[in-house]
Formats: sequence, structure tokens, C-alpha cells
Amino acid sequence: MVFGKNDYPYIKCWKMETKKKNMDVQPKKSEVLPAWETYFYNTVHVSVVAYILYCVYRASTKCMYDGLLNVYDFEPGWSCIQREKDMSNYEWHFFYNLFWIVIPWYITYISLDWIAAHHLSVIHRRQTCLLYSLIVLAYLLGWKSLLLLCLHSVVMYLISLFQSKVLVWILSIALISTLNFEPFISWMRLLNPEDSDGKSYYMLMFTLALTHLRYTSFCLEYVEHVTGTSSPQQDTDTDKLYMEIKKEIEYTQTDEMKFSLVDAFVYIFYFPLFFCGPIITYDEFSKQMNESAQKPLQENQMISIAFLALRMIFWAVFNEFILHFFYFNALQHNLSVIEDMDLWTLSGIGYCQGQFFMIKYTVMFGIPSVVARTCGIEPPAGPKCIGHIYTYSDMWKYFDRGMYSFIKRYIYLPLGGSQGNIIQKLLCSLGCFIFVYIWHGIEYFIFLWTLFNFIGISLEVLGYWIDKQTAVCKFKNSMPGIYRRIQGLAVVPLFVMSTFTAFCFFGGSVIGYMYYQKFIVRGWLKSWSIVIVVVYCCVQSSMEIHERQKTKKKRE
Repeated sequence: MVFGKNDYPYIKCWKMETKKKNMDVQPKKSEVLPAWETYFYNTVHVSVVAYILYCVYRASTKCMYDGLLNVYDFEPGWSCIQREKDMSNYEWHFFYNLFWIVIPWYITYISLDWIAAHHLSVIHRRQTCLLYSLIVLAYLLGWKSLLLLCLHSVVMYLISLFQSKVLVWILSIALISTLNFEPFISWMRLLNPEDSDGKSYYMLMFTLALTHLRYTSFCLEYVEHVTGTSSPQQDTDTDKLYMEIKKEIEYTQTDEMKFSLVDAFVYIFYFPLFFCGPIITYDEFSKQMNESAQKPLQENQMISIAFLALRMIFWAVFNEFILHFFYFNALQHNLSVIEDMDLWTLSGIGYCQGQFFMIKYTVMFGIPSVVARTCGIEPPAGPKCIGHIYTYSDMWKYFDRGMYSFIKRYIYLPLGGSQGNIIQKLLCSLGCFIFVYIWHGIEYFIFLWTLFNFIGISLEVLGYWIDKQTAVCKFKNSMPGIYRRIQGLAVVPLFVMSTFTAFCFFGGSVIGYMYYQKFIVRGWLKSWSIVIVVVYCCVQSSMEIHERQKTKKKRE
């Protein structure tokens, strides 16, 4: 049962009263760590980041002027800077140029949607926007590529008519696997015979992977709707609260979700979010589409959208700017160069790769989100800054939030991960990572990345279980400072392992192995000690930021 709009004031009041009671009961805690210790951790964190960035800048300039980098990784930069620009990150270079092509079509879509909203019925508005989307996609992708996407969607829709989630998943895995095996790859390349530079094929693969998540979401929601089954919900305090309110409030649910083939196409080929995402599940999309048809945007919403647009412009320009000075992408492509670098510079290259990846997807998710929000759809928020994320679970939860919601709703919860014991939770997590591995591409470096992420998540689950034990809780309450320091030390090896998995993901298994050799195998006591101390300070600094954010959120 889902609560209706009229019930939300009662729910809000109940939650505020409960929250107030809990705040009255809980004793006020002082700072866990002394102020001087926190300042020390923050100073080390900031100083180390500044130094490794300087190391990357120095190495970039030296290798560029010494002619050690591949000239094809660069293009002429801004005339006002008079430096070459690193263009070796193919994904950023591709989508940055794509957005300049797509933005006029975005503006036209917004105008068409606004006109349709004021002069057409809800059904005709959706059909008009769908027709526009298909015409534009046929022009941008090619009609053969669009036909393939439609074929995938229709086949999935037909299999969902058998009302079996098992069949939906079998076909879903089979279709996404076609991106990884011959002869499907060669056949899909033939769809665009004039694609000499491979851009059309890359676009097809990228959009087909995102389309796969959408039609899988639609079909699973349809089967759940027809059969009356639903995914088990997490056993949280909020869910228990809703169950208590549910007994006191009489509510009749109105069915607003539609499941025709046209509705599937409206969702799958929704133009604002088609190319990059972020992914929004069909239940949420359908709900927001109905709400956007009933009420126009308010002034505060338009201001928020304008602010988001300015933020995306800033980060896009910022990314382009730093590529004139920091050649971490080009450096990583030259193994012989980075093998001779010191550990500080290697750490800086890894740090820059992570931050650049985060900003890249902030823009790639953010620009489509601006268009979608203008049309009344609120996609998942963009990535959280990874500079102060120190756990695997938070990285998965707050980076690609749409992907996280998809995996949680359709894989983890249906398998019973929220209700089982620790072993069952780990098995459910394993099922999630198997899907992640298949979806991202069945390659060796992806396997290493998913494997170590699963190991990291499993160790965190074990840590959370230990943290809930009675003896540990007593120790934590009696000596919170010592517990915090022990917790930071326990996180250090996990944090180091997460960096190696990131290196594998960004640069491939060869780069990941090279980092492992330099930091672990060839490292000596001095370098190990430095790594442990620095990582420990960064983890403690990140923990402090996390605690302040939690405190601020509770006050709100």
C-alpha cells in the first residue's frame, strides 16, 4: 500500500513528534575527538591533496615538453591559455561534443512539451513528445540503430506478458550479453557502415546499455502490477512508522501507472534522459509524469533549475580548463612513463582520475537533469563528492544513485537482502555484483573491479554486524574517542583496496597491477608507514565531514 498525498501531513506530524521524543531521550554528546586532533587530520588531508596535485602538474608539464606523451592524445587548447589540451579521455571528449549537438534539440523539446502541456490532453502530450523523440533519435543515431533499440524493447514487452519475473530476467541478461559477444558485436557495427571513427557504434553501445535498464524496469513493474507481488521493503524505522500510521488511516489507492506498449516507449525513449541518464525507475517516472501534468512549475522550482544549469556550465568549463594543465589521462596511457614516477605523483594521478570521473558524471547527469526538471521530472541527484567518501557502501549509494535504486529495487530487495541474516545479505550482494559485472562488460578488469568491490562491501557488512554487538556498543558509548580511532584504522586497508579497484576501473588491469606492484610489493617500511599515516588522516577527516553532515541533516 502506498500512502496518498492527503495523508502526508499526518505522516509528517507523526515523524516530527517521534523525532522530537527521540531527541529528548538521547543525551547530548560532546565532540568525539579533541578539536586539535580534528584540525591536524584536516590539515594533513588538505596538504597532501595540494601536494599530489602539484606533483601531477609538474609531471604533466615536464613530460609534455620532453615529448614523452602521445601527440594524438592532445589537441590545440584555448587561445587565451596557449597550452595543449588533453583529449585522451574518450568518454568526456565524446559527450562534451555531443551535448553541443543535442542542446538545440533539448531546447526544442522543452518548447514542444510546454506547448503540448497547455493545448493538448495528457495522452496526446505524451504521444507528441514521443513522436518528436523518435524522429530526433532516428536522425542522431540512425534509423537502423533506433530500430534495434525498439526491437529490444518490444521483445522484452512481449515476454513480460507471460507475467513471470524469471522470464523477464532471463531475457534481460540475454539481451545485455549481446553487447559482449560475437557475432552480435560485428553485426551491430554493420548497422552504421560509414562509421569509420567508431563514434556511432560507441553511442549505440552506451544508449543500448541504458535502454536495457529502462525496459527491464518497465517489464518488472508490469509483472509486479499484474501479479500483485511486490518487493519486500527494508526493515527501517521509517517503514515501521508507516506501518503504524497505515493502521489508523483509511486510504484507497488509485492506480495511475499505465503499461501499454506506448507507455513503455514514452518511458524508454524519454528524450531528456535518453543519452546519459540518470536512470529513473518506471514507478517513479510514471508517478512524476502524472504529477507534472497536474501542476506547472513554481517560481522557486524555476530558480532551482536555473541554479543547477549554471552549476553544470561551471563544472563543464572547469573540466575543460583543468585538462589544459593536468595531463593525468595522457600520463596513464603511457605505462613506461608512470612506471618511473614516484609514489606521490602516482597517488596524484589516481586522485585526479577519481575527481575527474566524478565531475564528468556530474555534468553528464546534470545537463539532462536540467531539461527533465524543466519538463516536470525530478531525476536522481548527481554524484556526491568522492573526496570525502571512505566506504564502499557510500560510494555505491551516492555516486550513480539511479543505478543504485535500480539494483536495490529489482535485485537486492526481491532476493530478500533486507530481511535475511548476514549470510543471506552477502549472497544477495553477490547477485547484485554479478549483474553489475555483466552490465558493465564481461572483461577482466571489470571482473577485478566488481570482485574487490564485493569483498569490500562484504567486509563492511561484517563490520556493521560486529558494531551492533552488545560488548562493542558498550565500548563505543563508554570510550567513543578510542572507538573512533580504532574504526579509522580498520577502514585504512579497505580504503587502500578501494583505490586499487578504482585504478583497475579507470586504466585497466595492467595499470591496477602496476599500482599494486609499486605501492605494495616494491614498497618498503618507510613508504608503507607514510601511506598508512596519510590514509588514516584522510579517513578521519572524511569521518568528521560525514558526522557533521549527519548532524546537520538531523537538525533539518
